[in-house]
Amino acid sequence: MKCLLAFMFICLGTGLISAQKNIDKLVEELVQREDTSVNSVVKRNPETRKIERSIKSISLKDEKMAQRLIAAFEKDEEYAETAIKDMPRGRKDGKRVNFTFIFREKGEKRTYTLSVDGESNVSLSVIIKSGEEKSFSLNVGTNMNMDDFHSLREAFENGFTQSVVSN
Repeated sequence: MKCLLAFMFICLGTGLISAQKNIDKLVEELVQREDTSVNSVVKRNPETRKIERSIKSISLKDEKMAQRLIAAFEKDEEYAETAIKDMPRGRKDGKRVNFTFIFREKGEKRTYTLSVDGESNVSLSVIIKSGEEKSFSLNVGTNMNMDDFHSLREAFENGFTQSVVSN
C-alpha cells in the first residue's frame, strides 16, 4: 500500500514539475541530435556559483521536427503567462510560424522562442532566468534631490529595471 501511494505521489508530482513539459522534452531531444546546431551561454553568480541565466539556441532543418515543435508549443500554450503567436501563412499549412511564450514558476522565468520559415528551417531559443526580478520605481519631479539621484544610480548599477514617472 505504501509503495502504491509513493508511486501515485511521484506520478502526480512529475506532472506538476514543468508547465512547458512538451517543449522541454523536445529541447532535450534536439540537444542530443547530431544534425542540430546548439549554442549556449551560462551566467553564474560569482559568489555562489549558482546559475542566474542560461540561453540555449538550437538550429536545424527538419519538417517533421518543425511540426512536432509547433504541436508542443500549442499544447503548452495554456500554461504560458504570455503567448505571442504569429502564423503569417495561416494555421492550416503551419509551415511558417513565430511563437514566443513566457512561463514563470518557482522563482524562474523561462522564455521560449520558436521560428519556422517556409523551408522548414527551425530556430529555437530558450532563456532561463533564475531568481526574482528586481524592480525600482522613482517619482521624478521638478525637485529631484541628490538622494534620489544616488538611489537611481544605485538601482541601475545593481541591475534593477526602471520605472520613472515625471510630474
